[in-house]
Amino acid sequence: MKTPQVLCLLSVMTFASSCSDADDSEKEEPSVVEQSYQLTAILTDKQSLHFTYNEQGQVSHSEEKDTLSENTRYNVERDYSYVLTDGFIFSRSVYHREGEWGTNNRELDYRDTLFLNKQQRVDSIHRHLIADGHIQQWFVLWYKYDDDGQLTELSMKSSQGTGRWSQWQRRGTLVWQDGCVMKYAQPGGQPDITYTYTNLPNDLYIDARSNLVWNDWIPLLQWFGMRPLYLQKTREENGALRQFSYQYNDDRIVSETIESIIGNRMETGVLNLVWE
Repeated sequence: MKTPQVLCLLSVMTFASSCSDADDSEKEEPSVVEQSYQLTAILTDKQSLHFTYNEQGQVSHSEEKDTLSENTRYNVERDYSYVLTDGFIFSRSVYHREGEWGTNNRELDYRDTLFLNKQQRVDSIHRHLIADGHIQQWFVLWYKYDDDGQLTELSMKSSQGTGRWSQWQRRGTLVWQDGCVMKYAQPGGQPDITYTYTNLPNDLYIDARSNLVWNDWIPLLQWFGMRPLYLQKTREENGALRQFSYQYNDDRIVSETIESIIGNRMETGVLNLVWE
């Protein structure tokens, strides 16, 4: 069973704050970063994602709602626990769906452990999916970084709960240039993803890595190494081109517009950001 790909527009938009990425020091725990403002919600015409923060300014809870089709609805609630002294973060996602693909209402329970390396970056993620009281599927993701703290490689193995790893794997390499991800290369004939950038400083976590980190961990993107220096301008994959533009108010991004061009068809989506 695949992980539900929810809030599709958010695959190009991630949670934002004014905090910076972890540096390359050997500290076991990063110091708490003061935040001058916090993003509390991301909204579209049919989708919403709300955040709750703990006293350290970290996302502790998120709630996501959507209408997949005229007769299908889902909502996802996620909780995040930070156990930095032991080098891991725990995440639990409860996914509730109504009428999806003609099935009865159902809840899926995803439990993730994100293990951190000495530089406080995600080294691996171990997931268990619990459905109907049984472990249905689990997987492990591994991440590699260069000396500058830039994410350079990810790989994945999955299992169907039989105790044996399946042959299916996901692999990819990120190519950086001048502080930005220029390409995500996949072996085995899979199409590469290429990126271009604006000259706008990336004060938000909106970058190529967010396309490679599932929605469950979007609020944790700061733990995946350095972010690109600038905001995305375009992303191209397998002939599909996405173009990004941004609207500011009081030096904050209040909306992001994504134009998707596939062949002769163009679709436009707008993400609205709510701050406190």
